[in-house]
Amino acid sequence: MVARIRVRNLAMLAALWQRQQHARSSALVMPVQAGALASMSTAGRVKAARAAALSARKLEVSVTSESGMGHVIRERVTVELVMPMTRGQRVKLKASEEVFPQFKARPRRELPALVTEELAHQCRPRVMQGVLASMSVAYRDGGIRLDDDGELPAKFRTEVMRVMGMPSTTAGKAQRDLVREAMALVRYAEFHVKPASGKRATYLPLLVVQEFIDAPGGAERRAARLAPNDALMGSMAEGQRLRIPEALFQIGDDDRDGVRTLAGLQLAYRLAMGTRGTSEKLELFLRRAGLWEWFTKEVAKRGMPHVLTELRHELDALRALSHRDHAPVDIAGGTVIEGEAIGKAVVVYRDTPPWARSSP
Repeated sequence: MVARIRVRNLAMLAALWQRQQHARSSALVMPVQAGALASMSTAGRVKAARAAALSARKLEVSVTSESGMGHVIRERVTVELVMPMTRGQRVKLKASEEVFPQFKARPRRELPALVTEELAHQCRPRVMQGVLASMSVAYRDGGIRLDDDGELPAKFRTEVMRVMGMPSTTAGKAQRDLVREAMALVRYAEFHVKPASGKRATYLPLLVVQEFIDAPGGAERRAARLAPNDALMGSMAEGQRLRIPEALFQIGDDDRDGVRTLAGLQLAYRLAMGTRGTSEKLELFLRRAGLWEWFTKEVAKRGMPHVLTELRHELDALRALSHRDHAPVDIAGGTVIEGEAIGKAVVVYRDTPPWARSSP
């Protein structure tokens, strides 16, 4: 009898170990700077709710013009979101009309409101999943050869869709459009995460041109191949990398407000960076995750106890996250929320999931 119990327990432990090994081996790898990208997004069921949340943040917009032959040939809009109470990171998005065609030829006084509307649409949580998935696939493949039109190829798009749990053979129009929006940000936008230490800011595009079709000297050279930016990816060879379990990219439309997605991405970042036995204020965690505005609105409407219960349910859901045909993946580990008042509530990182604990 005792022998049978031991065998059963060993089998259970072996299954749990294999489950975590699969979560680690299938995790998407990307630079640690990617942990700040989720702050470009915010929770909210509808675009109007997300736009209202973004407008509550400090949003700085500037425009620079590129001239040629005495004429303005392109205007670039730089958007900087400054997240209050965060230590060490702020995010900039530098984009041209290829990403946001609505910016072109609009009065500059209208740009902040216009930027807020567009970020609310193009940087919603599900799109940010696609941005991060695209970054990881590009890094894994060592680059992307563009199609004849100079765009990201269909093969790349279908692989990103597979990672996100929506194979192209069964995906609907809305899902395909979502991935195209994410890939446009990866293809054209320049994200930059600035250290808080006051180091000089430099722009770091996610992808850089590795090969051209045209010879030098032309008015505008056409790109043939893109590769991950060494300024971001080079440090990954030294172990400075972020692993995000694939299951996090497969949280679908049932996460209507995006709370589970944003909380999961922030948890994955914090756990991968090494947090065992530490804690932080709940408010700081929510701000970094892009959930603070949603949280305060829900507390005003339904009360603090109800919203804290909902957040704790989301942590439980992240402990048994569905992963296609594989066993559920534990994202949160022993992470818990302690306290019942916003000024005192903290996120405590107890036991770290093996997929994060064994990360380099």
